[in-house]
Amino acid sequence: MSGLSGTPTDLLTAAAREFGTPCYVYDVDLILRRFAKLMDLFRGRFGVSYAVKCNPNVALLKAILPFVTTLDVSSFAEAQRATSAGGLTPLK
Repeated sequence: MSGLSGTPTDLLTAAAREFGTPCYVYDVDLILRRFAKLMDLFRGRFGVSYAVKCNPNVALLKAILPFVTTLDVSSFAEAQRATSAGGLTPLK
């Protein structure tokens, strides 16, 4: 999508027109701000483990990777997605 301006309703309507419905729309900037806030509150005392099954979107996994200590995977497909995002190093 190009020209990301307008109200949230305008943006969602444009996404629906371009990609069809249903579709998932993520505010990655908001997600990253919340991760940053979480890290600030923990002050380095805890790490965050993100369950890939929660949301296996590779682009989202790539975006949150700097904020998580581990990506929790429980299937081969989840491991593939985590690897594609750069969160796992394949064994040789």
